[in-house]
Amino acid sequence: MEGSHPSHKNYGALKTGYGFKFELNTVGNYFSDDDSIRIKPSFWYVNKDGTGRTAVDIYYNERFDGKENIMVRIGSDKDSRNIKTVENTNIFRNIPEADIERTEKLTKTTFSKREVELGTFFEVKLNKDMRVFIGENENPGFTTTTQQQKERAAKALQRWYGEYYLPDKVYVVPSTMTENDIVNHSETQDGIDGSESFWLKDGYVIVNFEIQTIQNGDFSNPILDYYNGLSNRWEKEGYDDSQIDYYGKTFQLEDGDIVFYHAGKKASDDYKVGGGR
Repeated sequence: MEGSHPSHKNYGALKTGYGFKFELNTVGNYFSDDDSIRIKPSFWYVNKDGTGRTAVDIYYNERFDGKENIMVRIGSDKDSRNIKTVENTNIFRNIPEADIERTEKLTKTTFSKREVELGTFFEVKLNKDMRVFIGENENPGFTTTTQQQKERAAKALQRWYGEYYLPDKVYVVPSTMTENDIVNHSETQDGIDGSESFWLKDGYVIVNFEIQTIQNGDFSNPILDYYNGLSNRWEKEGYDDSQIDYYGKTFQLEDGDIVFYHAGKKASDDYKVGGGR
């Protein structure tokens, strides 16, 4: 949010189109090829003074399937075809070389420079190609008798790497307004150009992450839901649900709120095309 930038205290919220990278650790039996992390984003709009939080849907323009797609709703069938890929060991991800080497040794495979599918704007999936093992296999902290036990100890701590962004050109609308409402408006008003009064533009979009751990590819039965009723990990790890931004405005946050985006500012505004002779 505004004020959380490490060196420029009046910055923090992102313009749409800019992404962010993240990592998370798991402990336990998440070391098979079919184990993974699933993240289910949801979206909320809040005014710049911290008031008026409301659930929203996001529509966007982006090129995929070999063409430019207009007014795609995140979570729609068309959005499900817009699958994101990354190179897992991109230098900007800063994965320690020692972790890569340990992972390759334990799995007896090459980990680096793989093109990996990350899922969609609606459902992020981090698979084995975005996971390294960070346990200590030489001195695991307890008495072991076999090499197999040492390797299992090393695999028992995992680190997963991911990234996410909202598209450059977005249209934000309360979730109470359906796609049919927007289509009907378009038909009665000779189209939509983004200037309509129902779009939310002046505040922030908060991206919220629901994090689940998956074993053996069973997405129907996640093992851990990060803030379920049994153990709210956000609370236990000290999540601060009331924060004040650079401008002195107080925001009441919910478990899983990850990042603020400006609803009315986009990355492409930072780039200008010029010419000369």
